[in-house]
Amino acid sequence: PQLVSIVAAQGAAVYDTDGTLLGAHGPVPAEATLASPAGTALGDNFQQVRLAFPNATLVVWASPYTPYFGRGELDLLNNLGVMASLALERCRLFQRERSTLEALEEAQRIARVGSWCWVPGTETIEWSTELYRIHGQDPATFHPTIAALQDVCHPQDRDSWAAGIQRAAASRTSFEMEYRIFLPGGHVRTLHGL
Repeated sequence: PQLVSIVAAQGAAVYDTDGTLLGAHGPVPAEATLASPAGTALGDNFQQVRLAFPNATLVVWASPYTPYFGRGELDLLNNLGVMASLALERCRLFQRERSTLEALEEAQRIARVGSWCWVPGTETIEWSTELYRIHGQDPATFHPTIAALQDVCHPQDRDSWAAGIQRAAASRTSFEMEYRIFLPGGHVRTLHGL
């Protein structure tokens, strides 16, 4: 909306690289498409100014009442188009990241494998959704820390579990061990940790 006001245009639209209309503001000519040649008249009252960017195309329709698109106005449109293009690319990357994360979570659920990340020297450990499920814990209420994990570890396995964690932290290497945990209902589950 601000773009249309800034340059006193009749309307504006953003198209993706496939020519699909992503959004528009103001009256956009019904016959307007991205395939319409730039600078062509559409209908009786519209003139098209098109700026192509790597991820989108910004199209502005001027009317006979729109001031002349000089270098300053075109630079402004170009800058706004670059920002719109960057915003669209961020949206695409976010969607791709979300899809990848959903696929990873599905694969972990099927394989019954969880993942985690811990920076030695800190108490906080990040868990995948599946690792919470494996431990029978609710992500909203359980916050994995070394102390919290030691509490759910079977008493007969606590010392070897803690020693394995300390060795890995001191040598900055990975570890591999089997240990048992108590699930919230009191059941015991054996885990293979890496």
